[in-house]
Amino acid sequence: MRLPNFIKDVATLAGGKALAFTISMLTMPVISRLFRPEVYGVSALYVSILAVLTTIGTSSFPQAIILPKKEKVAAELFLLSMLSLMLWATTLWLALAVVWFQLGNPYPAMGIWLWCLPVAAILLGLLQASENWLTRTRRFKVSAAGDFSQTALTSGSRIACGFYYGSHLWPLIGGYLLGLTGRLLIYTKIYPSVIINLKGVSLKNLRSTAREFKRFPRFNMPAALSFSLNAQLPVLVIGYLFTTRDTGHYAMVQGLLVTTTMMLGESVRRVYLHRVTQSVFTAEHLRADYRKMLLMMAALAVLPAAILMVYGEGLFTLLLGDEWADAGRYATVLTPWFVMQWLSMPAAALVIRLKKQRFWFWIQQALLWCQLAGMIAAYMKIGTVTSVLLGYVLARVSLLLFLILYVYIMIQEVNLSEKRRIEGL
Repeated sequence: MRLPNFIKDVATLAGGKALAFTISMLTMPVISRLFRPEVYGVSALYVSILAVLTTIGTSSFPQAIILPKKEKVAAELFLLSMLSLMLWATTLWLALAVVWFQLGNPYPAMGIWLWCLPVAAILLGLLQASENWLTRTRRFKVSAAGDFSQTALTSGSRIACGFYYGSHLWPLIGGYLLGLTGRLLIYTKIYPSVIINLKGVSLKNLRSTAREFKRFPRFNMPAALSFSLNAQLPVLVIGYLFTTRDTGHYAMVQGLLVTTTMMLGESVRRVYLHRVTQSVFTAEHLRADYRKMLLMMAALAVLPAAILMVYGEGLFTLLLGDEWADAGRYATVLTPWFVMQWLSMPAAALVIRLKKQRFWFWIQQALLWCQLAGMIAAYMKIGTVTSVLLGYVLARVSLLLFLILYVYIMIQEVNLSEKRRIEGL
């Protein structure tokens, strides 16, 4: 793919996410005044648990959808994703029923919404498989429309219900699920092509495809689980160690900045993954292309990071109200995380391109345990939310920097092996 096409694809995806971000920014001051931090914290914890459960359920088969040359094999991976997810959702329901009727509600603050977790996991898993199918077929406009519609439905329903019913949990969780459903409705146009490619599929075909891509549930799924836990770790740890109010403050930062960084970075990762998997690169060109990507992304990150470091607390107070001042302090502490997470997205794409699933697994494990150790050490030493977040940031920034540099070295190693192979012919 030529660079202009790459920039166009990134712009398409980023455009939808920019519109979604604009809606979030415009509606968050209203939402922050309609819902108390305590309620917002419980809803954030719910979404975090859902993300982790969905990661387990799909067995990481959606990540492989972009790789096969044949559409039929990609469709079989789509089906394997959903079969794995349905089995996991059924198991989750049974486990929840046993716990509920034997011991009662394990988390009373979430109430009956716990029963919706398996359904929500199916919706989110279908969304992940659909996103990867869209990436495979370069239908980035549809994906951008999905980003916009999900944010609009989620924010709009939360505001409408908040005005009429006040600060309750159900408008927050219900709005999130409505947004997922609306996004899937946007994606319905891709499902006929999936179904057509599944025509005549047999159990033997599915087994063969599962064996061919067994590295994904074996290595990518644990790595993806670690990645999901890494992303949700502050919510889970703060929710356990501190109050739901503290969780709500961090969740507001997550909703405005963390999620936005991940969404925009994911746009770059997906388009760059398509670029490096569908185009023919020599070893030297791939290394140069990676350097160019890092420089471009670093240039884009400088100004937002500087503004957040200097004016973070004041901006949050102005935007959300005095009640959310702590969220601004948390955002300032997390600024190095935003920058390094953004810069690591090309490396994440190249790990898949270079088929280094084992390395990705171990880097995610290292991130998870080092971040957790940093947060626990900070809690034991100082015991404040800010210190816990600082421990998280220091550990994550260090390991993401290692990832960025080590992927560059891996490209060199691949280049050298290819050169030796060619010279030996």
